[in-house]
Amino acid sequence: MDRMVSTRADTSNVLQTLSLELPSEAKLLQFIRLDPCGSFRKEAASFFRLSSLRIYGETQSQQREKLWSLESEEDVFKAANMVGIRYTDQEFGRGFSVIDYDAWLEFYAIPFRRLTNDERFIIEVDFRYPRTDEYLLARDRYLVATEIFQDRLAEMETTAAALAEKKKELAILKNSRVWKNAKRIHGFLYGQLPTFVRKVRSRMFAVVKGATEKKALSPFGTGDEFSTETSEQNYVTWLTERPDNYWLSPTQVAGHPTISIIVPVYKVPVKIFKETIDSVLSQTYPGWELCIADDASGDHEIVAYLKTLSDPRIKVTYRTENGNI
Repeated sequence: MDRMVSTRADTSNVLQTLSLELPSEAKLLQFIRLDPCGSFRKEAASFFRLSSLRIYGETQSQQREKLWSLESEEDVFKAANMVGIRYTDQEFGRGFSVIDYDAWLEFYAIPFRRLTNDERFIIEVDFRYPRTDEYLLARDRYLVATEIFQDRLAEMETTAAALAEKKKELAILKNSRVWKNAKRIHGFLYGQLPTFVRKVRSRMFAVVKGATEKKALSPFGTGDEFSTETSEQNYVTWLTERPDNYWLSPTQVAGHPTISIIVPVYKVPVKIFKETIDSVLSQTYPGWELCIADDASGDHEIVAYLKTLSDPRIKVTYRTENGNI
């Protein structure tokens, strides 16, 4: 006859034993089916470990005799016919993992004798970890994280102690005479001294500049004579007092060489350009030619001025493309 008996397991992870008492009218036994979910599906363990499975014949005076057994977890695994259950090797140990609510373990169990009229069947199951594998995995990770946290906390406490010790050493150093003297020297080197040096340097430059403006070398002396004239007045004096034969006349220059002056023009201010042309026209030596190239500047004012130059020694070329000359 088929009979179903259910009981609630404890949630402790220590080894525990569940006893299932079959009705007294159940005198024959051939199969045992263990349903880990049973009537308590919402509380069902998805991972558990079966250490042993036993069948007893018990009299009304509670005297027992073992009629059949599987005494090790390995024997339980080998004898079990699993439906919706896997025997796996998890991070927290080997055991049975439930993968379906409609799951059970079935064992072919035939006692070595029949029961007497005053006996009944008692089924005992030794097992551990009636918990989910997710719970156990989370628990293991929590333990690992706790160890890491405690190690880090110990490191932080050690670091804090070392930092406090360094602060004490720094306080002692700041109160020492050496530190105070070094601080004064630092303030002088990076505070008072740079200011003093800048003042002295500015005064030295002022003295040198004044002496340079008041005392210039004379172009007529040996180099040991000084003049109080400004540089512009000095040049005018030199021009008026130079000997008549200071320059050779153009006819005295051997071979009468022609000196070519090349001037590229590109967007130059007209005033500066005119001064440049006038400086060439004022030369005492007539043997020169001025070659001017307008590099496609597009400056109408410069082009108009170039067209007014009538000296035959001035040669002007107008480029149609800019050549970056």
